[in-house]
Amino acid sequence: FGSTEGHLKAVTEKLNKEGKPTALLQLNYIYPLQRNVKQILLRYKRVVVCELNSGQLATYLRSQIEGLHLEQINKTTAQPFEIEEIISQL
Repeated sequence: FGSTEGHLKAVTEKLNKEGKPTALLQLNYIYPLQRNVKQILLRYKRVVVCELNSGQLATYLRSQIEGLHLEQINKTTAQPFEIEEIISQL
């Protein structure tokens, strides 16, 4: 949501340019969860949730989508993500 969107789009573009197929799913709302989110997320081998908190969205997605295995990148320092910071954790 919000402040992470631009950084995540930049990460996605950079990784795709480097030949590393990457997609981005930006949720407009989470309750109720959009109809096709489950089908979209379960289609991928690797799902990474980046949050500027301790992981509330990742926890919520796990509770709503059975069988979803995801990785988390969390930052709780009240500072925005840096593009290279995200890439280095992938």
